[in-house]
Amino acid sequence: MRNTMRITSLSWLLSLLVLVCLLMSPPDFELDDLHMYILLGGVIAWLANYRLAFSGGEVDAAHFGTLLAYLVLGRENDIGTALWIITIGVLGGTMIREWVDFRHKDVPQFKLRSFNTIITSAAQHTLSIFVADFVYHALEGSLPIYGFGIHDFLPMSGLIAVFFAVYLALLILDARDRGYRPRFLVADNWPILTGALLLPVPFAVLGAVLYGNTSGWALATMVGGSVLLVHMGYMLLQTRQAYERQVVELSALTLASRTMRTNLNVESLLDMLYLQVAKLMGVHNFTVALYDADTQELRFPLHIRGQRAIPLGRRPLSNHLIDHVIRTEAPLVIEENVEERALEMGLVPPSETAYSWLGIPLLAPERALGCMVLVSDRPDRLFTTEDSRLLNTIAAQASVAIDNAQLYERTRLQATQLQALTAAVGELSRTLNPNSVMDAITRNAIRIANAQAAALYVYGDHQALTLAAAIGFDSAFFKRPVMPLLIQNHENIDQRFKPLVVRDTAHLHQDNPVRRALEAYHKLAFVEVILRNPETYELIGILGMYFDNPTYLDDDRLEVLQTFAKQGALAMTNAQVFLHIDTALNRRVAQLSVLAETGHELASTKRLEDLFILILDRALIGTNSNAGTLIIADERYNMGLAKLVAHQGYENGVFERLRLMQTVRSQLFRTGNILFIDNVRDYPGYIQLRKQTVSQINIPLLRGRKVIGVLTLEHNAEKAYSNDDEAFLSQLANEASIAMDNIHLLNSLSEGKDRLQVILDSMREAILLVDDDGVIALANPQVKTLLDLDVKRLAGRTIFDAMTDPALQVASKLGFTQEALQDQVRELQRGLWQRATEREEFQVFEPQMRFIQRTTVSVLDSSGRVIGMLFVFADVTEERELRQMQEQFSSMIVHDLRGPLTAVNASMKLLRDLAQPEDSLGKVVLQTTEVSNRAIRKLLNLVNSLLDISKMESGVIALDKEPSHMFHIAESVIKEMQPLADEMEVQLKNTISGKLPAPEIDGDKIERVMYNLVDNAIKFTPSNGMVTIAAQVLDTHFLRVEVQDTGPGVPEEYKTRLFDRYQMMEGRRGRRRGTGLGLTFCKLTVEAHGGQIWIEDNPGGGSVFVFTLPLETVLS
Repeated sequence: MRNTMRITSLSWLLSLLVLVCLLMSPPDFELDDLHMYILLGGVIAWLANYRLAFSGGEVDAAHFGTLLAYLVLGRENDIGTALWIITIGVLGGTMIREWVDFRHKDVPQFKLRSFNTIITSAAQHTLSIFVADFVYHALEGSLPIYGFGIHDFLPMSGLIAVFFAVYLALLILDARDRGYRPRFLVADNWPILTGALLLPVPFAVLGAVLYGNTSGWALATMVGGSVLLVHMGYMLLQTRQAYERQVVELSALTLASRTMRTNLNVESLLDMLYLQVAKLMGVHNFTVALYDADTQELRFPLHIRGQRAIPLGRRPLSNHLIDHVIRTEAPLVIEENVEERALEMGLVPPSETAYSWLGIPLLAPERALGCMVLVSDRPDRLFTTEDSRLLNTIAAQASVAIDNAQLYERTRLQATQLQALTAAVGELSRTLNPNSVMDAITRNAIRIANAQAAALYVYGDHQALTLAAAIGFDSAFFKRPVMPLLIQNHENIDQRFKPLVVRDTAHLHQDNPVRRALEAYHKLAFVEVILRNPETYELIGILGMYFDNPTYLDDDRLEVLQTFAKQGALAMTNAQVFLHIDTALNRRVAQLSVLAETGHELASTKRLEDLFILILDRALIGTNSNAGTLIIADERYNMGLAKLVAHQGYENGVFERLRLMQTVRSQLFRTGNILFIDNVRDYPGYIQLRKQTVSQINIPLLRGRKVIGVLTLEHNAEKAYSNDDEAFLSQLANEASIAMDNIHLLNSLSEGKDRLQVILDSMREAILLVDDDGVIALANPQVKTLLDLDVKRLAGRTIFDAMTDPALQVASKLGFTQEALQDQVRELQRGLWQRATEREEFQVFEPQMRFIQRTTVSVLDSSGRVIGMLFVFADVTEERELRQMQEQFSSMIVHDLRGPLTAVNASMKLLRDLAQPEDSLGKVVLQTTEVSNRAIRKLLNLVNSLLDISKMESGVIALDKEPSHMFHIAESVIKEMQPLADEMEVQLKNTISGKLPAPEIDGDKIERVMYNLVDNAIKFTPSNGMVTIAAQVLDTHFLRVEVQDTGPGVPEEYKTRLFDRYQMMEGRRGRRRGTGLGLTFCKLTVEAHGGQIWIEDNPGGGSVFVFTLPLETVLS
């Protein structure tokens, strides 16, 4: 509007100047020159219609006629006729041109524009020639001209220069008022301006000279030719200009197409599109509207006015010009009168000044993307169908680029969301802490939804929805949180699964509390997603995401949000399950710890009163209860006489006003069943002892099937007790029952202690009893006699205390080292010591030298638990002396017998060598010596065995080891035992493989071991029986050797005892009598080699004597 007023003001000023010039130069028309007036005026009018457009304006060819008329009709000091003919010709030609162009547009705006154009054209010619005339005459130029000499060059040059200077000045002034910068106008269009203005000048001068020297017909002929040449020149210039314009358009379109194809960012794509349109169309009022079919809304990513971007918000599709183009998907050109045309079409006109309006739809296959709009705010820039064609070409390319960019943007956004979703799921899966999970949900919700804030509301107890986590709000939000609209709408969200989306809080009622609260936090849009347990679909909470600006979330983004909500709900469910399990485990661990501690405390408690207080206290601690009672029946299990033995958490005097057996506790004495009460208010007949009590648990204390008491616990919370609590309390009740029995038993034992002391005092053995607390509970007088320990100083003291008394020397006098005795008593205290009866001998020197045998026995209660350690000390000095005398006597006999037997054996060998087997006497001698040799060898074997047994028991025997094959040893034994076997009708068999490894052994002694075993087998094997020798490798570490017989076998009770000295089975005799030393020798010899020997049953009947020998040295 401001430009229009400025242009109109300039037109009125120019018209006033033209009028002044015309009045200053009145015409002097002559009738004889009428034909010349008509010719020159017509030429000027004709040439005024030859326009050559350029950026910023246009020029016509009338200046040829203007100069020609001035030079032909001008006189000395009188240019009035020429000036009027020029003005009339320009006015007439311009009016004709305007009438032709706008003959169908007779509207006021058209008249104003035509007036400005006509006045500007007339002023450009009239004022230019008027000013140039002064310069021409000042340079002593003459009119009319009849020739052109050197003296005419300067005036003519001044005339032309001033004429075109004024002409260009008026042209630039007009362009400036229409918004063009003069410097760019001349710089960008100087070739066109120079050619269009200077080319006709020579023809004008030539025509004036011809007119002065010849007739008017010659002038007419020349003018006609000149007009023809001007016409042809202007046609060529217009053609060239059109081609150049097409080249520029095609270049710009190609560049735009290439740029748009490679650009996938909508904002930069639209910026580039604006630059290309502004360059091609010369218009800087440009708008791009994009249509969202899902929401039926328009958004304006680009709105340029005066080369400046102006932000516009989204709006619904309505009835504006842009909306019409999008609906019809067809271009709309309103060349002028935009407001009236819009109203005629039933559309809302633009709110801004628009002289012309051009809208081109942006189309994708089967849908409209939006619209491109050009608005002209200048009356001289009206859009045409050519502009529509050009912009439509650009729009076609832009539509593809925008569609691709939007597709890329959606894909990129989806990829970003999916990436964020993947990262969020990974973060949620890495933690099971509920608070961390909720913080991660709100933090990742902002990233996935591209929101500015998020809040998580969780259903707690009694289905109350509370704020659990939030991000993006200030601290005031946590004090006054905005509750979800889903709740405030009072709708049944149990049946709702879709998110609630509010794209703009302005769509809510202005009194809506959610709208008012969110606007206080500058949040103008939000979405609420329901969180449900993925398995049970139970409501968990609501996740809200909030935006600073109105925001639309398409279906893809909502689907991603719902997926994230499901993952978040799963993470919350897992975290809650983990928390429940972790809490239960921690509570269970604490309960087990309490049970472990309580077990020791119960075992160490000696008074029932202390025991009852301890039981109730540990029950309260293990279950986090607030109050509790313990009732115990009398010794005859009479519940009517049950009494309260312990209580905590009750007001004073409450039990004086009420008999406890009137409560639910009496029910347990009758049934013996555990009783849970989740809420005492719902339990009929419940008598409340505490106002705060909500839940209760009752546990019976049992002895067998009899109820001996009831443990009752109360809690201030509903459903406070679980199955774990039941298991804990039941175990505690069982331990309490056992502890009560132990105390009763201990009291009974104390009563019988005196009677037992009388018996112990009369014993020859010393007795020392240590209980499971390490206290010396009992010691008889023989402890002083045998061990020289003062009984009075020992009684009632702990072993550890007594060991600190250097005068007593407890450990050494009991046959222990300090460390060994301490370790054994500590194991007893921890309940870890329980062994079979142990016997050990040691020597004491006070009050006299004695050999003492200490026997250690475990003391058990009725349940088999170790409650003490009993030491029995016996004086075995006489037995030891007798045993030594016996061993010395045996050694003496062995040594005394071995020499003579060796001499007899040598004599028999000599006699056998001298005997002749051919005669009868020699045969008798050989048979006799053979029998004698066997008897002697048997005696020597017995003697050697006695000697070796004695040495091995004393530990002084040496083994002469070397690798020996068991196959050869077995063959040697069989060869030697074969006569005896034949005599007993027993078959001997060697199954040992010769490839078995040879262990490092004392071959002579192992051969005697096998000899004794085979001899023993032959002795108990019946006629026609078999004795088999076998061997095999066990796990590459031992060689297992077996001597199998088919005799009657060995009873189980003798399988170990037979290896003791002089042990034989009672009631069973072999076919030959033994000495009871052979198996003892075998046992000691095998064990000296690092092996073992034992007896097994033969599956085919009989016995298997097995011994093992180590192979480690051989195999290594």
